[in-house]
Amino acid sequence: MQASGVRLATFPTGDVAFAAYVQKCWSELDAKQRDDPQELQRLVRRWHTRALVVPQSPLAALRQGSLWYVFRDGRGGGAPPETEWWAAPGTACVTFDADLVITHADDAACALAGVEPGGLAGRRWGELVPSQARSHGTEWLKEALSRGDGISSVFDLPLPGGGYRVIEYHAESRYVTYWRQLTVLPPEPSSGP
Repeated sequence: MQASGVRLATFPTGDVAFAAYVQKCWSELDAKQRDDPQELQRLVRRWHTRALVVPQSPLAALRQGSLWYVFRDGRGGGAPPETEWWAAPGTACVTFDADLVITHADDAACALAGVEPGGLAGRRWGELVPSQARSHGTEWLKEALSRGDGISSVFDLPLPGGGYRVIEYHAESRYVTYWRQLTVLPPEPSSGP
């Protein structure tokens, strides 16, 4: 992805929803902020709290301009994705309408979200993300889902006592997603007394 003098390479490479979100964040930066990878990282972390933006070494650029690596999970590499985990019996399933309002969530999905069975119906997907991401909108996600091309990504679900449950989701058709927990991130240590 080319972004006015800086090329952005997002990882995992197959996560089109993450790439769309990174592009949206890039579009919010002014010219001065686009010189600082930390500014992009600050915005991307509103939705993906572990994201990391790392500029390529100038020695590696070979006169091709700047390249920034944007890692969704805070690092590159990792295990290869499991094949069709979403097809396993009992996998949590959540259905949305075109405005990303949940129309149905099975009991497994409600348990992942920490709510009573049926407790997700009527809520917006944007309510399930970190508070700093809620005012950021979900148009980029609506666009990615509306194509119905099959996407897999993650979101960080805030936990009542702090920290996040990292939920991986997969959508093969418009607005039907399958969820599973990847990990739980503990609360950040407080810097106060």
